[in-house]
Amino acid sequence: IRDAGQSQIVRMMVGRAVDHIFPQRKAEIGAPVLTVSGLSHPTEFDDIGFELHRGEILGFYGLVGAGRSEVMQ
Repeated sequence: IRDAGQSQIVRMMVGRAVDHIFPQRKAEIGAPVLTVSGLSHPTEFDDIGFELHRGEILGFYGLVGAGRSEVMQ
């Protein structure tokens, strides 16, 4: 996965190419609007960090039970 590009990762996640459905658009990414570092919970997750910039959409994905809901709560 290290050498996979965005299109290839999406294709692996959904089972088909979606480039023709969702063509890439240029977006101007601005200054950070949210920075999280060291987010931890004693039994759920440890040391999570991310940064969200103006103009970006942030999503969390993973297998069922991976802790996405717990992080967002």
